[in-house]
Amino acid sequence: MPAMAPPDDATVLTLIGSDFIVRGRLLRSGVQRVSDHLNESSGRPMLVLGDATLEGAEGFGTDLSEVAVTTSQLLFVIPDKERPPLVELRVAKQRRRMRMLVGDYIVDGDMHMVPDITVERFVNMGGSEFLPVTDAEIIGTEMERREAMLLVRRHAIRMLTPIEVAVAR
Repeated sequence: MPAMAPPDDATVLTLIGSDFIVRGRLLRSGVQRVSDHLNESSGRPMLVLGDATLEGAEGFGTDLSEVAVTTSQLLFVIPDKERPPLVELRVAKQRRRMRMLVGDYIVDGDMHMVPDITVERFVNMGGSEFLPVTDAEIIGTEMERREAMLLVRRHAIRMLTPIEVAVAR
């Protein structure tokens, strides 16, 4: 039986863990953003992608018609494109440049926070499991990449600091 073409609302995601990279299609309905899908589905411990490719996890396979990935193993989720928030749901936010240690990667990027919130309150207020970071640079021993937008799993952040006080690399 031939594989079915994904619907038009399929979004291509790159999932990066500490020792694997999976790229495939996330199927979702309506106008929901990837960040909303991930943060609203915290009751689902796995993210399922179709038409996926896998790097790492030797012996598991590389071309997978469908793969389920445990979200607690993810460091980053990178959508090829993200839908803008609905106008009526937008909240005024302030962009703040941050440096993060996520797994073994250093990430410099803009986090979007409610105005006048302290870093301590922002990181400890809970809520979203995946935090959007824009204009991001990911640097690791075997990878360096720039992304217009990525989602960082909150519990994978080992340290973060406002970039204006970060020491040079």
